[in-house]
Amino acid sequence: MFNDALIQLIDQFGDVINQIIAYTPRLVAGLLVGAIMLICVRLINRWAQQIALRTEGPPEVEQLIVNSIYFLGITVGLIITLSVLGINVMGLIAGLGLSGLVIGFALKDIIENLLAGVLILIQRPFALGEVIEIDDITGTVTHIQIRSTTLRTADNIEVVIPNSTVYTAIIKNYSAYAVRRRQISLGFGYDENLDEAIRILIDRLQKIDGVVDMPAPSITLNDFGDNAVAGMLYYYIDTRRFDYIGTHTAVVQALQEVVKEHEIDLPYPTKIVINR
Repeated sequence: MFNDALIQLIDQFGDVINQIIAYTPRLVAGLLVGAIMLICVRLINRWAQQIALRTEGPPEVEQLIVNSIYFLGITVGLIITLSVLGINVMGLIAGLGLSGLVIGFALKDIIENLLAGVLILIQRPFALGEVIEIDDITGTVTHIQIRSTTLRTADNIEVVIPNSTVYTAIIKNYSAYAVRRRQISLGFGYDENLDEAIRILIDRLQKIDGVVDMPAPSITLNDFGDNAVAGMLYYYIDTRRFDYIGTHTAVVQALQEVVKEHEIDLPYPTKIVINR
C-alpha cells in the first residue's frame, strides 16, 4: 500500500513538472510582453508629461490627464499580458465591471465632484483671488481643487463648496471686469435748480480717485416724490486699481461736502404731527 501511494505521489509530481515545462514558454512570453508593455507605458507617460509642460492649462488638469493616460496604458498592458499568459481576460473584465458598477453607485457624489472639478479647471469661469457669488455665498476664491472650491467671505469665514454644486450653480463673478458700477439714490428739492445741481455733483464726482471717466458718471431723474424729485446717481469704479468699498465711501463723503458747500437742497422725508 505504501508503495502504491509513493508511486501515485511521484506520478502527480511528474505531472506538475510536465505542466510547468509545458507552460514555461507561455510564462516567458507573458513576462517578456509585460516588460515591453511597461517600457512602452513609461515612454508614453514621459511623452504626455512633455506635452503637458508645453500647454498653459491648470497644473491640476495637466497632472490628471497624465495620470489618466498612465493608468489607461497600464490597464491595456495588463490585459495583453494576461491574455498571453492564457488567463480568461473577458471573464475577469466582466467580474470587475460588476464590481465597478457597485463602487460607482457608492462613490457617485465623489465622482461627480471630480468631473465637475476638471471641467471648472478647464473652462476657468473664475480664478484665484477673484470675488464671486455662488448660491448666495459671496467671497474671494482661495483654492480651486479637483473636489471642491474654497471661498473666504468678507467676515473672514472659509466656505468649502463641492464642485458639483459650483458647476451647476449660477456664478456671479464680480472681478471679471475691471470697471464696476455703483449707484446712490438722490432726492432734489422742488425749488432746486436741477441742471446746476447735477453739474456740480458730477464735476465733484469726476475728481475722486477710483471713479473712471468712461463710462462717465450720470444722474437720472426718475419720479416726483412726496418731498423731492427722485433721482439716481450712477458712477463706475476701477476695481483693479482702487478699493471698491473705500471708493464708494469717498464718493459719499465728497457728495456730502459739496452739497453743504453749494447749499444744494436734498430733502429727506418729513412728518407733520398734529396734537389735538
